Amino acid sequence: MIGKNSVIDMRKLNRKKQVIDLLLKHFQLSKNEVAKLTRYSMSTVITTIDEMFADGMIEQCSNGPSGIGRPAVYYALNPAYGFSVGIDFNAESIHIVLLNMRRETVRTIHNRMHPAPLSIHDIITRAMQLLDELLAQYKSKPPLLCIGITSPGLCDPKKKLLLYYSAFPDERNVDIASPFEKKYKSPAYVDKSLNCLATAYKERAEKPIKDLLLISVRTGVGMSFMFNGNIYRGSNGQAGEIGHMRIPGSTAICKCGKAGCLEAELSIYAVTRKMEALLGESKDEQGVPLSIAMKMELFVQRVKDGQPDCLHILDECCYSLSYAVQQMINLLDPSDISFYGEITQCGDLFLHSIEKYLSKNSLNPQKSSTVLSISDLGRYAFAEGAAHYALNLFFKQSHIAESIS
Repeated sequence: MIGKNSVIDMRKLNRKKQVIDLLLKHFQLSKNEVAKLTRYSMSTVITTIDEMFADGMIEQCSNGPSGIGRPAVYYALNPAYGFSVGIDFNAESIHIVLLNMRRETVRTIHNRMHPAPLSIHDIITRAMQLLDELLAQYKSKPPLLCIGITSPGLCDPKKKLLLYYSAFPDERNVDIASPFEKKYKSPAYVDKSLNCLATAYKERAEKPIKDLLLISVRTGVGMSFMFNGNIYRGSNGQAGEIGHMRIPGSTAICKCGKAGCLEAELSIYAVTRKMEALLGESKDEQGVPLSIAMKMELFVQRVKDGQPDCLHILDECCYSLSYAVQQMINLLDPSDISFYGEITQCGDLFLHSIEKYLSKNSLNPQKSSTVLSISDLGRYAFAEGAAHYALNLFFKQSHIAESIS
């Protein structure tokens, strides 16, 4: 049975949560505006705002316009009250961002892993080392509210498990959240990397997003759905796993052990392998082996320079990708499709090749209104999205009670 005091405390907590949501949306509000938006009594609003101000969660940011009577005092979330960490990783690199209470990115750090990690736990250890370096930039350790982690493979967001990642096929059901929760004493949340990218896309959008397919081509190939502005995760959080869709005519062997997967034709590993087979370019002028990232940079430059073999590789990749895209268009009829990843740095050559094959294979090309574009989110977008995702869940779940009760 819930006691009277518990009920009162929960009501106070819910009121504070609502004020937080309003300030995230409107940035700054007066007590009178909060009362109008919440329909709480003015006495309740005054008590709630004063308690949050005393706790340091919100701060006075400006006075309203002068006129008759005393000008209204406006309040905003205190950016230094607490931070959300976003961690994005794959087999090649780690990106970490620090997001303040106002959802502003205030710190970033990036590491290309060399030598290559031996396990997922090896990546987690390196991520913690990077996060420690990031936090060491502050004179005193900043308060961490929550941590968001991207999953580069199949994941279970509810159990916070990385179920399967083709770069480490022998590791299954890896708990990638608990190590961070234990060390940093903050709740950690896990979501598919592409969903985190879509979250960043939504946060940065200048206008509301309706129906969007966001497709990423990096060490793997993945997709996120966004319909009516909401990300569709599916019943198990695994919607959009197109990387292992079979491409007709393909015999390329995928890291999953099967032949013909989209990922085996299109990932950065596939592209650089094809380039090496045709051009034999695997070392720099001093004979030092090139990293995968350097090989992709070389490939993009070769494409822009008009090198025939690299243009042929690009065309092959776009053919395979267009097959998957066409299936998604037929199934979902999205208004927008945006592409992300190193291969998209080929620019218009990439986009025009995709459009060429879609036009050939479309059921009704004359009436297609789907807009194709290349995303310009930047390399920290996955980590930023993870930080936003974590902050969203943190404000919805009971962890926040420890901070604002």
